[in-house]
Formats: sequence, C-alpha cells, structure tokens
Amino acid sequence: MAAGHDPSPFVNSYTLPMPDPAHTFAGPGYAASPPGTSGLAIAALLLGCLGVLTYVPAVAGVICGVLALRHIRRTNAGGVGVATSGLVISSIAALGWTTLLVSFWVTGA
Repeated sequence: MAAGHDPSPFVNSYTLPMPDPAHTFAGPGYAASPPGTSGLAIAALLLGCLGVLTYVPAVAGVICGVLALRHIRRTNAGGVGVATSGLVISSIAALGWTTLLVSFWVTGA
C-alpha cells in the first residue's frame, strides 16, 4: 500500500451518484413537479384579508408580503401572484386603517 491516499478502485462512472431522473429523462409524461407555493406568500394573503378587519394583521401582511417576494426571487419558489396580491391587499388595508386612525386623532373623536 502506498503512503498517499489512493482512490478506491470502486469509484468510477458507474458508482457515482445518479442525477435526478425527473430532470435527466424529462420526456413526454415525465415532467418534474412544479415548486410549491411559499408559506410566507400564503401568510401575507391571509393576513391581508384579516387586515381588512383590524390594523395589526395588515401591517404584518405587508411585512410578510415583502419577505415572501424576496424569498421567492432568491429560491425560485412558486407563489409570486399570491405574495403580490397579499402585499397589495395588506397595503391598502394598512393605508385605510392609518388614514382612519389619523383622522380620529386629528378630530379628537
């Protein structure tokens, strides 16, 4: 046996890990599954819908929507439309609640 590390005689092109067959053999009927929807995107949409009723979920929905879009762009996950709609609904709700609260504060009602 030599002093250095000799490669194993069992490591060759047949024993190396195989690539993912869903991508390698993606012919008709063998397509890879689409990426799942981001959980942050779903949370942004739910918080946006809940934010129509109260103020705090609207602000949390805006934060989740921004984080979801950043996560989707970074990881190429699905759910861009869900994240965008959650962000829009949350933003409109937060703006409405802010306007309502400021108008009550200014008028003293």
